[in-house]
Amino acid sequence: MLTALSEPVGCAGVVWLPYDWAAEAWRNGHFSDLPDERTEVTAGRVQKSDFPGELLDFYRRNLSARLLRSAQLQVLIDAGGGVGDRLLEEVLHGTVARVATIYGLPLSTFYNRPVLPGPSDLFELSLQVERGKWHVGLSLSGGADSLTVLDENGRCLDPGDLQLLLLESVLQDASQTPVLLSEGVTWRAESVVRQRGAAATRVRNGVWGVSAALVTGTGDERIGLGELGQVLTPDLPVPDATFAALRFLQGLARRRMPLSEWVEEVQRRYGRSALRWRQVAADVAGVRNLAGVAELEVPGLGQLERVRSSGVEDGPMEGKWSADGGHTWVWALGGAGRFLLVAEASDPEGAEALLDRVESLLH
Repeated sequence: MLTALSEPVGCAGVVWLPYDWAAEAWRNGHFSDLPDERTEVTAGRVQKSDFPGELLDFYRRNLSARLLRSAQLQVLIDAGGGVGDRLLEEVLHGTVARVATIYGLPLSTFYNRPVLPGPSDLFELSLQVERGKWHVGLSLSGGADSLTVLDENGRCLDPGDLQLLLLESVLQDASQTPVLLSEGVTWRAESVVRQRGAAATRVRNGVWGVSAALVTGTGDERIGLGELGQVLTPDLPVPDATFAALRFLQGLARRRMPLSEWVEEVQRRYGRSALRWRQVAADVAGVRNLAGVAELEVPGLGQLERVRSSGVEDGPMEGKWSADGGHTWVWALGGAGRFLLVAEASDPEGAEALLDRVESLLH
């Protein structure tokens, strides 16, 4: 997988990251779950190599160049100063009408932006998309493992709407395929899957739970959807923003309409809602506090009942609280140190209120 190793990651395979970060990653214990973790960088466990050609070949095998050429898309990419670098731009050259990358040089500081950028961090991308008449803006996280999308007007897509667009894109060629969904995916996703004659299964532990299920599943599971613009398959069972972006662009190319119109079409078909996420700090006391909460009272939204949780001793703590038949919910995943919170409600204010309520319990 391609990663910035901004947090410990277990990976059975090859890890690519900027070479000057490698020694620091080893010193900080990011590879402590791999065999012979005490082996030094100089002993050959970390090797300097040219650009990961195997990964480029994989992307191109999963790309319909003819489809993209026919759509004549104009794509602006914000790599966030992360390890995605200009990888997506290189794959797209010759298949879209115009492509460029901003913040493409990998820096360990990510240009002083968060590893996981939110809409407020994408002002420059938004401005350039609108002024430059680009068809779409794509923002990769610093770790190149999550995707945010802006329409032709520079507006950031609601994360739940993006999840639906990704599902429509990947199921276009794989109808009746069983789909694995993270607990942080919109409730509307089941409707997309059912319309394609397939079955959807919710998976615990977020995108990494989806990853594990794809690797250890029965073989029928062919598609997984993570909470942050992530598409996983058995051939690439790790979150990869470049792969998700390519699948998304092929879906957009098939629609032959502006992205904003595709979003409106999906909202008419499956309903509207607002999904929001937030990364927050948490200490051990806060984690244990949250683990004991059975009901959440949120001003303006009433009472939410806990529908799923796990303990804190043996791994990540996960909890989900839901109301309104599952249309209003908040989900928390993490442990001592950091939590990812995702919430969905009928409007953005409600989703933010849910996030505020859970965050207050973690401090």
